[in-house]
Amino acid sequence: MAEYQKTYKRPKLSPEERAERNRLRRERYANDPEHREKLREQARRSRKPAQKRAAHLKREFALTPEAFEALLERQGGGCAICHAKVTGLKERGRRERSLHVDHCHETGRVRGILCHRCNFGLGHFRDDPELLERAAAYLVNSSSGAT
Repeated sequence: MAEYQKTYKRPKLSPEERAERNRLRRERYANDPEHREKLREQARRSRKPAQKRAAHLKREFALTPEAFEALLERQGGGCAICHAKVTGLKERGRRERSLHVDHCHETGRVRGILCHRCNFGLGHFRDDPELLERAAAYLVNSSSGAT
């Protein structure tokens, strides 16, 4: 997994900079018919999920869909933590949760592929192993029947 790394870092904008950027984009969209039509055409073309996913993997992590599948296969075909597999079925009224590429936010190194819940869980614990160990100890101690 060390051969894959996140390749693109987005610039961090302040809330004011983001608001100004969005204001300028909305203004151009409203006042420039050529630009508006160009964006509409791009949106129509990008409605191919497989191509969109492949472009995202390549741009963000330098992974081809084949490399993603090989990495997934090395993990047993599911999430590296809970081993959940994507079934292709979705709950009524909800879209199916896909698997996510997990990476170190400091180095960009790809660590593995995780389900939505495990990926968010690591993020909420700020990728801190010590914090995760303390949370696990808390769960073990608090589920011993003591209230």
